[in-house]
Order: sequence, then C-alpha cells, then structure tokens
Amino acid sequence: MKPIRNLATLAAVATMFATFGASWASAQTAAQGNIKLPFQAQWGSAILPPGSYQLDVQSSGDTNRVVKVWTQNKEIGPVVILGVVDQNASPNGSNALICMRRRSTCVVRTLELGIADETITFTSPKPHRIEREARARKNHAKGSQSVAKIETVPVTISGK
Repeated sequence: MKPIRNLATLAAVATMFATFGASWASAQTAAQGNIKLPFQAQWGSAILPPGSYQLDVQSSGDTNRVVKVWTQNKEIGPVVILGVVDQNASPNGSNALICMRRRSTCVVRTLELGIADETITFTSPKPHRIEREARARKNHAKGSQSVAKIETVPVTISGK
C-alpha cells in the first residue's frame, strides 16, 4: 500500500511541476518593497509576527503571482505566498495590504499594487473544526456574531 501512495504522491508532484513549472521558471519581478506589520498577521499558511518585512512580487503567468516576504536580518523567511490577480478589482492607486481582523486574528486578504495597477487576492486556510465549534458555542452564548474589521497597512514600493 505504501508504494502505491508514494507513486501517487510522485505523480501529483510531477503534474504540479508540469503545470506550474514553466510559468514559475519565467517569473518576472512585478514589484519590490517594504512593509511594517503593526500586528501579527496570517498570510496564506504563514503566521507573521509584528515587524518590518521586505517583499518581492513576481508575475508567473497571466494572473498568478508569487509573493516572497522576509525580514531584513533573514530571521523570518523567505515565506512564499501564492496569489491571483483579481480581474474584477480596480485598485485605487495605492500600495497596501488589506487585512480582515476578527477578534485577535488578522488575515491578509489582498495586496493592492497601484504601481502595477492590480489587486492580488490570497486564500486563507479554513479554521480547524474544533476552533469553529468553540467560536459557535461562544457566539451562541453571547447571542451575537463577531464583525470583521478591515485593517489597511501601507506598502512602500522601491522598484519595479
């Protein structure tokens, strides 16, 4: 059974590289910059503590974007986050991270790049089932739903 599972994993990885490999290999830098997170943020599957970060946005196909984030002293990162350009969004010309805050959790939802005239969206992992059940019990006991708050963090773009 184990050889079949290993073969299936190998086939899945090979398919992924065949699909995305060419576009990743030809990735071009769309923007580079700095960001100062004033709070802990979940970006993709990474949890980033408050602090100053550098970022590099690479174009890898029509709508695929690869964002690399790291601290200046390389204590954290590089963290690689995959995003997709939102074709329906119209950025307002600013360069900023848009985060959704619910209680103590802040999740990066989009990166607006006014310099590139695009908005990149990111997915966030779903909360674990136990977390969802605990929240539901807490909300039921309170009789209210939590409201998401939008946080905007400026991004300083240093080049394209």
